[in-house]
Amino acid sequence: MINMNLWKILGCCLVTHAAVIAFARQTPTSPTPAASTPTAPVPGVTLVPTQAATPEATPRARADFDHRSASFGGHAWVTKPNRDAVMGFTFPVEIAHVAVRAGDRVTAGQLLVRARDGEAVSSLAVQRVRAENDAAIKTAKANLELAKLRFDAAQRANAGSAMNPQEFEERRLAVEASEAQSANALATQQEEQQKLVQLQEQVQRYRLEARYDGIVDMVAAEPGQAVDINQPVLRLVNIDPLWIDLPTPIDETLNLKLAEGSRAWVMMDAPADLGGAEVKIGRVLSVSPVTDNAGTRRVRVELPNARLLPAGLPVRVRFQEPTPPTPSTPPTPPTPPATAKN
Repeated sequence: MINMNLWKILGCCLVTHAAVIAFARQTPTSPTPAASTPTAPVPGVTLVPTQAATPEATPRARADFDHRSASFGGHAWVTKPNRDAVMGFTFPVEIAHVAVRAGDRVTAGQLLVRARDGEAVSSLAVQRVRAENDAAIKTAKANLELAKLRFDAAQRANAGSAMNPQEFEERRLAVEASEAQSANALATQQEEQQKLVQLQEQVQRYRLEARYDGIVDMVAAEPGQAVDINQPVLRLVNIDPLWIDLPTPIDETLNLKLAEGSRAWVMMDAPADLGGAEVKIGRVLSVSPVTDNAGTRRVRVELPNARLLPAGLPVRVRFQEPTPPTPSTPPTPPTPPATAKN
């Protein structure tokens, strides 16, 4: 009996020891398998692996800008593109061709992305043939001329009482019928031409073209990819000039009489290799006619950006010309005492 109890106690100890070891292996200090599971790729978007921050990748020091902007004064804000469009299709399509990449500079009217449009293009070609076919109009005009010739002959014969009244009326009615046929043929061709314009617009919907000069910021589609209605496909921005939508106190806008064309002095935080913090002169494009709850009005400032500095950089804006700092004058050395002459 005693041996049996000893065996039971020993067995319980072994089970407890195994449970403790299993629990220790599941503690949070051990990495979980899910942490190493790669993220599933998003269709049409290239994922860039995240790199650890290095001293070279950290943002540059802004000591120069902060120091100079403190004495510059004005209002702190950020720049934005003057044009910014996220483009997509208004109906489900399959991407056939992507003509640009992120970073490309494009001009107005340039093709950016084309969807699969073979069926629409074929329908357009058929309709163009119909719209350009004027055979029905020519035939109707010829019939009208013939009817008029016959009616003129009938009028001459009827003047000499050599025409049957019934035949005379038939020829007169034939002229009216030919005129109606000619007008109907012309209207039919005009209708076909309008259908051609309609199909041209439909084919145009399969193409994303640049509506203005700019830079491609993002392309989120690949050939063969199916995209849904209003799914973002491409972003196009224009950053020359830049815009600054600055909330400005009401009193300042009234006292300075800010209006379209007013001057604005802007200090921009540019990279050191591009001149660092610098002051540029912009102009006011518009002043909002309404105020917000904070007691400000939106003043839109246009800033030239020939060097294509990225939008979103910090700036300080003022509407009065800044006073340049007065250079410090070195102290005048004391005049040495005159030496007495013997």
